[in-house]
Amino acid sequence: NKVSCYPLTIADSYSRYVFAAKGMHHANTKNSKPVFIDTFRNYGMPLQIHTDNGAPFAHINSLGRLSKLGVWFMELGIKPVYSDPSHPDQNGRHERMHRELKAEATKPPGYSLQPQQRKLNSFVKEYNELRPHEALGMKTPVSIHRRSERTYPEKIDDWVYPSDYKVKYITRNGAIRVNINTWLFVTTALMGKYVGLEELGNGIYRMYFREFLLGYVDMKELNVHDIMTYKDELDV
Repeated sequence: NKVSCYPLTIADSYSRYVFAAKGMHHANTKNSKPVFIDTFRNYGMPLQIHTDNGAPFAHINSLGRLSKLGVWFMELGIKPVYSDPSHPDQNGRHERMHRELKAEATKPPGYSLQPQQRKLNSFVKEYNELRPHEALGMKTPVSIHRRSERTYPEKIDDWVYPSDYKVKYITRNGAIRVNINTWLFVTTALMGKYVGLEELGNGIYRMYFREFLLGYVDMKELNVHDIMTYKDELDV
């Protein structure tokens, strides 16, 4: 019917098992989060999730490329991992599955979202249960996959930073208060959350959200040095 369908696909990199291929009219956090909740409830939670830099997973100009969805992952103890911009090959297994999905579930496409979802469901069932994979020794993903032992928490517990950390609240404009008249912008993705600052000396602090290192703060220069940028510089 000439309306775009955006499939959210979630898969296990080791076993190739596809947890979900959910068609949606809008690729955003509101639509995506319930799919992840169902996946985590049914299959347990991973230690990390590797995504590209598109919405709703990342914001390329945000600290740590964080989005609201990425922040929620971190609250669950899941580390967001991102491919480098313009490098989908860094998540090659998932991209190969995508190519097969597009070839088999979109030619022709369903007339509307409901029949398109039936095509996606049919692909997932065949891909997981019937189709042997050469990389798995000609076994099927369902025969290899094992449920994660990390269960989904229905309530996220508050995080307690070490007593020697400075704990700062992120305001709705994405900033922390340095002193009564001075603010330092961090990211709006973390608004309403608390970050912990570990002092290293000379006005330099490591900045954490929960257990995850986000970057370094220079209180003298009032700068935040993104861990993602710092990592890229080290890699070069």
